[in-house]
Parts: sequence; structure tokens; C-alpha cells
Amino acid sequence: MELNPTLKPQEITEYALQNIRQAKIQTNPFPHILIEELFPKYFFNSIAEQFPDRTEFQKAIYPGIGTSISKKREHFKDYGLVCNNLTKSPLWKLINDFFNSEGFTEELLAKFKEPLPSGIVPIPKEKHIYFQDGAKKYKSVFALHIDLPGYEIPPHPDIPEKIITYQLFVVNGESLSDFGTIFCKFKGGILGKLSLRIFRKTGKNLSKLANSLGINNFNVYQDFKKSKIGFWLGINHKNWFPWGFFNVAKTIPA
Repeated sequence: MELNPTLKPQEITEYALQNIRQAKIQTNPFPHILIEELFPKYFFNSIAEQFPDRTEFQKAIYPGIGTSISKKREHFKDYGLVCNNLTKSPLWKLINDFFNSEGFTEELLAKFKEPLPSGIVPIPKEKHIYFQDGAKKYKSVFALHIDLPGYEIPPHPDIPEKIITYQLFVVNGESLSDFGTIFCKFKGGILGKLSLRIFRKTGKNLSKLANSLGINNFNVYQDFKKSKIGFWLGINHKNWFPWGFFNVAKTIPA
């Protein structure tokens, strides 16, 4: 579909909403949609070219930062970068306003709340209480991140209050295609479930021991938590799990 580069902002956002409506829900390993061209190509190229300058970003801690198990210690960072003002650029203000709009939220909720032909309900019914009065009481959170070399977030379940996760990759070409998102599926089985139970219990007990000894704030202990051993012992984060418990079901390139 060719679009006129003089399209008005509301026509660009309607283009994106229409792409969400038409996207087919895929179910492996869980319900999701993949849109390769959410915005018109000429518009996407423009926002990539007008990516905010590094001076507009500040250090921030967000999920996954500090959990990298990169072999190269010099690549380890305990922070990321988040843009502190998306309103300076008219194009990025449009993006920010779109993802924080009721229209975007309503479209996603409408897309994922209804049962699929297979009987699967993408948003579990027990979560429908969070938006039973419509999207007005629901909040969309959008932020522009720069992940530094060595950043990694291991397999994890989202918090119960989160309804839908969405990501927009802003890249030029395919040079960063390997740095996308990996969808994982728990290996399961008796051995897998037993290993997961031991992992959780071990991490919980070691964290309690660290608290009782008063060593939580020691640099040595913090380094140990971030090490591969600490990660495998389950003391890094209660909701992050080693890759060994999972099979990779699908890789989504950036």
C-alpha cells in the first residue's frame, strides 16, 4: 500500500491501528501478533533518521539491566539509557502520543480479549477485571530505550497486572536483526518441574541467608549475584530463570 508522504498525523495513526486490526494472532508459544510495518515506511525511516541524540538519554534501571551473563566482564552494565523527553521532535511526539492513546489501548484489548477459534483466550479471563470498564482506566506505558552491549533479560513471566506487552524496534537495515525478542516454552516434564522447584527454593533460602548475615549490600555479594553461578542458584531475581529450563519456540528479529 503506497501512501502519500503528506499524510496528516491522524492518517498515520489510523494506518497503524488498521495494521493491528488486520494482523493475524499467532499462538505458538502464546498468543501474539507480529507487524513488520506498523507505520508507513517513509514515516518509519524518518523517525529512525531523527532518533534522539544521546544527550537526550539518561541512565536508568529497568528489567534485565544488571543480569547479563556475558562472558566479557567489560561489557557488563548495571544500567540502560532512557530518553527523558520525547516531545522535542514532532515525529517522536506523534509516536509517544500514539502509544499512550486510548485508541491504541482499545485496539489491543479488542484484539486479544475475544476467544480464538481454537478456544484459547489470549488475555486470560481472570485478567478481564482490569479493563471491564473500558480502556479509560487502563494505562499504556511507552519509553524509548537504548540497551547497552551485554544487556540481557532471561526467560520470565510478566507480572499478573500486565495485560499485554508490545515492542517497537527502531533500526536501520538488518544489522541488528539478531537483537530482537526470543519466545520461550518451558520444557516441562517431571524432571523439569522438579528442577524448577529446587531452583526457586534454593534462591529463596540463599537470599534469606544473605539477609540474616547482613551482606546484601556488600559489593562482593552483589557481584556474586550477577555472576553465572549466582544466576543459576536463583538469587538474582525471583522471576527470571536460566535458559536451560526452556526451549526456544520462536525468534523475532529486531
